[in-house]
Amino acid sequence: MKDYTSWELPEKAKARLGKGTFYRFKFTPDSTQLVVETAIGVWLYDANTGEEIALFPDGELDNQNLDRSYINMLVSPTDRNTITCEGLDRDKNLWKLEEDSLESILPHLRRRNNILQFRATSTILSYSGWRMKLPWYARTDLWILNDDPNKSIKTRLSMNDWISLQIAISPDERFLAAADDSKYWFHEYKIPVVHVWDRTTGKCVFTVEEPEHGIKTLAFSPDSKTLAYADSSNMVRIWDVENSSLQYTIKAVEPFQAITFSPDGSLLASGSTDGIVRFWKIDKREKHSISERVRNILGRPQPNKMLKGHAENSTFIAIDFSPDGKKVVSANSDGTIRLWDADSEKQQFTLTQHSESQTALAFNAINQSSVHDPTRRTLTSLSASNSHLFVSIWDVDTGNRLSVDRIEKTNYRDYKVAISPDGSLFVTKDIVVRLWDTQTKSFFSTIGGKEYASFVNKVVFSPDGELLAVTARKDNTIQIWDVPNRNTRCRLKGLTTSVYRLAFSPDNKTIVTSGWTHKDVTIRLWDTMTGELLTSYPDQGAVAFAPDGKTFVGGTHIYTWNPETIQYDRTARLEDVSQFNPPHAITFSPDGSILLSGNSDGILQLRDSTTGKIISNLTGYSNGLSQFVFSEDGKTLATSGADGTILLWDWNGILNELEN
Repeated sequence: MKDYTSWELPEKAKARLGKGTFYRFKFTPDSTQLVVETAIGVWLYDANTGEEIALFPDGELDNQNLDRSYINMLVSPTDRNTITCEGLDRDKNLWKLEEDSLESILPHLRRRNNILQFRATSTILSYSGWRMKLPWYARTDLWILNDDPNKSIKTRLSMNDWISLQIAISPDERFLAAADDSKYWFHEYKIPVVHVWDRTTGKCVFTVEEPEHGIKTLAFSPDSKTLAYADSSNMVRIWDVENSSLQYTIKAVEPFQAITFSPDGSLLASGSTDGIVRFWKIDKREKHSISERVRNILGRPQPNKMLKGHAENSTFIAIDFSPDGKKVVSANSDGTIRLWDADSEKQQFTLTQHSESQTALAFNAINQSSVHDPTRRTLTSLSASNSHLFVSIWDVDTGNRLSVDRIEKTNYRDYKVAISPDGSLFVTKDIVVRLWDTQTKSFFSTIGGKEYASFVNKVVFSPDGELLAVTARKDNTIQIWDVPNRNTRCRLKGLTTSVYRLAFSPDNKTIVTSGWTHKDVTIRLWDTMTGELLTSYPDQGAVAFAPDGKTFVGGTHIYTWNPETIQYDRTARLEDVSQFNPPHAITFSPDGSILLSGNSDGILQLRDSTTGKIISNLTGYSNGLSQFVFSEDGKTLATSGADGTILLWDWNGILNELEN
């Protein structure tokens, strides 16, 4: 077995747990390999065995002999007028944009990355986002680019009220279909429609109005003559593109989430919320009787085949056939990518560890690390998709995932988790706040009821796991919960807005909180026994106490205990941060000498804990960092990020390098 946990590691890291958030996949033209694009790069798998072949990190694909004509890559702007294209079937190109097009829109976007996206070929470019200045509006634009990179944009297609765009491009690259699935955003927005353009002329060929249902996914047939789309009414409608006529309708009990045609166009594969992939036979005869036409349009066929394996109440992200039509692969929010033999319906293999962002992690205490080997060093992590929470136990020394348990979520939109410092307990918040045992994966207590849980923003354990702080936006209070006794110790009152950042002192006697909005730019210290407000400071951002409790960081400053004034004094400002861009995550090293901070750029900054000056940077994440934790012996640092991976670092090695 190949040790892929050590492949393409960033400098100073010793292992990577997880393979990165899944984006999309494609088979190689000969159907022998599966290419999986993730947040950390492109994985290459053997399509017959599922074995890992290689990992190509972002930015290094040009150095590999990998034909990228079948990989749909993301791009991001290098400046306001130029787009760097990582090339789908060509080398890197710089596309010059017309003045008063993207230049006037990009500065208003909320996020810099993933703004621009190439779809299927390098000739289609799309952008979707919210304007940050008043008046608020959502906007999606499409540009059809010339094949000559030295020329500017050929045609611009704009849909001002389309927020969430679905796009499909015909295999012959002639037709472009687009639809919006965000019918219910605002009442004044237009009814969602499907638009089909002829790329050669830039003109709209036809539109399809759907007065009641938003469009979920689109797909062209291999001969580019047929367009299929699924809507929120559990229907798939299949249209003849040339004649602009409805040919077939497929009605199902479960909603369709992903669809694709087989290479010969005779089958349509679909994935639904029940976790089943279904094959539907497409009648390609040109002439039909009247009864056949009526039956086709009414749409009550039975699927030819059903492939089972994904979890129920899950979401299909993608489905695809191999070019030879013998294999079908599907990715699902249950955390798996599964490959089947299309003829026998037998599952060939399952790919795991391509889950979404890691939301919480903790090193397990040695005496409860493993029921089989109490001396094994393990790490517990919580990762989430839109329908499930995954509780994983990892071997710290080998990087192997020892176990994974899936917990179904009951509230997809508002979900919070936290894990105790020793990894023995974890908390989830969906319709209620639940306290779970990590080893048995069973919850043994709830905090508050449904009404209270619907307003919970954040849950945080104390360093010894004895206390739990739960913040609520309904009344802007913080409940301090006694975990062993399962009751409320006190409530922190008097906050003007909700709190998302808080941390306990090492002795559990004090908790520091930070306001969240511009209405409450305040750091506060509270007594956890009485709920009394001790003091406050004008600041905002991530918060953390040093191991000795004499120093804490809050927002953009470091605060140190002054025995003469019997309070914390502001003693230093963090280098290269501002009130508008404070660290997203922050913690102290075990000896308190180094302050670790991370932001949305994915860079882990090591700072002098006295001066706040940056002394070194650790890189390895493409997206924001969410948490840093140290092992019990202080020798290993674990970091988690939005890219779905956990990196383990040799902390002693990092310290030795800093000293030298």
